[in-house]
Amino acid sequence: MLRITRLEESPSTVRLKLEGRIVGDWVALLATELASGEDTRPRVVLDCAGVDFANQTGVSLLRAASARGVVLTGCSPLLCSLIESAAP
Repeated sequence: MLRITRLEESPSTVRLKLEGRIVGDWVALLATELASGEDTRPRVVLDCAGVDFANQTGVSLLRAASARGVVLTGCSPLLCSLIESAAP
């Protein structure tokens, strides 16, 4: 399960606070939320402090989001390592 809390930080920034696991159908849900955030705000921040697991598809989504300019914060050292080493 993945809980996504949308926090409007400012007119130009939206923060998506993630809690749980980025796997299965939750990857698609996160992709939809990211697309919505990117459509409405120039700056999207993903707070990954509450993420306790991400499968390969989830890691690929996070990596692609980061490459598009989404800011990732609160990633565990393991999650950071997985994102950095994921194949393009």
